[in-house]
Amino acid sequence: MKKGLVAVVIGLVVAISIIGYFFANTYAQKRAKAEVESFLKEANLEGDVNYKTLKANIFSKSVKLEGVQWDIQNTKQTVGELNIKTLTISGNPKESFTVKMENIELINLNSDSPTELIGKPLFEAKNGYWDVKRSDGNMDIRFSLDDIKLNKMLINSLVKEEKQAKEIMTKVLRLDNPIYIKAHYIINKDKGILNIDKYQIDFKNNLKVSYSFYVTNIDYQGFENVAKQLRSNKGDPLMVLSLLSKLYTMKPINLSFSITNEGVVDRALDFIKKETNTSKDQLRQQLSASLNNTPFLGYEKPIENFITSDSDKITITIENPRKLSVADLITTLKTQPVLKVFKVDISN
Repeated sequence: MKKGLVAVVIGLVVAISIIGYFFANTYAQKRAKAEVESFLKEANLEGDVNYKTLKANIFSKSVKLEGVQWDIQNTKQTVGELNIKTLTISGNPKESFTVKMENIELINLNSDSPTELIGKPLFEAKNGYWDVKRSDGNMDIRFSLDDIKLNKMLINSLVKEEKQAKEIMTKVLRLDNPIYIKAHYIINKDKGILNIDKYQIDFKNNLKVSYSFYVTNIDYQGFENVAKQLRSNKGDPLMVLSLLSKLYTMKPINLSFSITNEGVVDRALDFIKKETNTSKDQLRQQLSASLNNTPFLGYEKPIENFITSDSDKITITIENPRKLSVADLITTLKTQPVLKVFKVDISN
């Protein structure tokens, strides 16, 4: 009798647990959908981003979207379609959260592009990652995109009329090699700051490009308002002027840019030597002569070292010591030389 009662109790507990999970999961699905739709609306992407299915997991506190499609618009038309097979969001999209993406593809829909490229993928990527943490007004963002493969038709369409350019693309660049992108940047909308701590593009066995950029006096709210108005007033020239006015008030404080040779410079040198019969010393002399009467006079050595493959890396740092806005920089550069306005350093 007691055993039978225990079995009944256990059965009831299991049944209640299953029913409870069903209702909790159903509620989680509805709440997750509402939060995703709210996030898209706040990001000004309502109507542009769609998905086939949404699954909420109450144990991992994550939401999985399948068959995500983002229609990329300009002021006149849909120019691209970003497709993501699966996109998983963990955390709260309005606070700190992580997004993981699998099987990403960008389709070209720009009617102004070459006919053979319309409806074709421009690139495909295996995985993507986006991590956002918010604290003390800062939005700390880490981003990565892995194993990107370019559509070679895109390159071929750009150089199909230029025989030498096509040879460079095939003999110097390794177009079949994957590209990896990773970035870390911090946004503070209240203080109007953008700090790109590091943005790196690694084109395997070709070259690696990294840069950092620090900008202040950004009117984030103004940019968001202009973006919304542009969507509702497509092609309105007043909106374009409003956008330019926001750009002119920004203050770019410093920029650091570096390129690391991973084989492309060596192959370029071999190509030049074969095509023009130019030696490394002759190339140095030509470079030195071409840098005369340019802002880069005085930096010949690091530039020559990199281009002739004597050094695998070159770094260019540009500072705006007076913290001039974009508008003030444009005005000042009309009357003062570049090196009087900016502090520049070029090194290996």
